[in-house]
Amino acid sequence: KEIIYRLPKPANVKLHLKDAKDKIIVTLVDHYSENIGTQTKLLPINKLTKGTYWIELVVDDKPMRQQFLVE
Repeated sequence: KEIIYRLPKPANVKLHLKDAKDKIIVTLVDHYSENIGTQTKLLPINKLTKGTYWIELVVDDKPMRQQFLVE
């Protein structure tokens, strides 16, 4: 799964994969980023069990979430 997000300015960035119970499975990004513009992160989903997951992006303490299914 390809995760694409945009940073309009340098910011503290966290990117988590969470399960349906809102538990963090893995943290993909957790740092201050000076790279502005479009960012891409690849998430291998072939080892995930079937179910509902969340991608949570937190930029400067403002969370955004997107749900996806693994079938």
